[in-house]
Amino acid sequence: MVLHRADGRVNFVGETKTLSMKKISRLYLLLFAGAVIAPSCKKRRLPHPLSSCNITRVAIVERGSTDTLIYNVNYNQLGLVTSVQTGTGANLVLQSNSYADTNEVVTYSIGGSISATNSVTLGSNGLMLDDIRRLPGSSDVQATTFFYSGTEVVGANILFDNVPPPDINDYTWSAGNLTNFVPEANISTTSAYFYTYNSDAAAMGDYHFITQLLTGPAPTIRTVNQVASVQQMFNLQTITYSHLADGRISGFTVISTSLNGGSPPDTVDYTYQYACGLPGW
Repeated sequence: MVLHRADGRVNFVGETKTLSMKKISRLYLLLFAGAVIAPSCKKRRLPHPLSSCNITRVAIVERGSTDTLIYNVNYNQLGLVTSVQTGTGANLVLQSNSYADTNEVVTYSIGGSISATNSVTLGSNGLMLDDIRRLPGSSDVQATTFFYSGTEVVGANILFDNVPPPDINDYTWSAGNLTNFVPEANISTTSAYFYTYNSDAAAMGDYHFITQLLTGPAPTIRTVNQVASVQQMFNLQTITYSHLADGRISGFTVISTSLNGGSPPDTVDYTYQYACGLPGW
């Protein structure tokens, strides 16, 4: 099962090597407390509010496998992602983010060598408006423009080397949730994705949140509820969430089933680690 964003972007790691969503780890919760001066003049540790907590580690594993795929995520004082990394040494895959007002530059590298650079324009709501992707040592450019109705992305035009016509991605929404995504809709609709949702409010750690966090460079999907299932052709993925005692999502499980009976079900677990209190908080 490949890591999939609802806007059609795929994990950049897959451009150089295949990394499947087939990993797991035990979830550790890290709470960084702020120090205040108590009347005794000793420092007393108080927990940060949950609003200042961020997911800093995602572990992914397929049940029955001993391999774990770990993503580590860092943030700045504004809560914006500054890096996402997985692997080590020559296999270190790093996404580095820098910001200037509504402009963002995302650099991807593998084993220390730059593999791609994305120049992004963000809206005032943090959603991605434009994305220009360049490969090192190449004149090739992929320019993507996203179109919104409010905060709902309704279309995207993808132009390669400024040569028309563009590829077109289509999106369908209902009651604040994305229900249908068709990549390259101008070519074929057979690869469409269909989404269903549970009744819980969208939150940090849900399906759309994680897929967009790990694949970068910026979000385009913001729904009202949490994804409960994803279907593409004969593959059905059902998603169930687990929670910490304070209500935060601690991870989710994806069970992939072949609707034509072509293969047995495949189960993949995601678990998170949180850090509460940003640098300098």
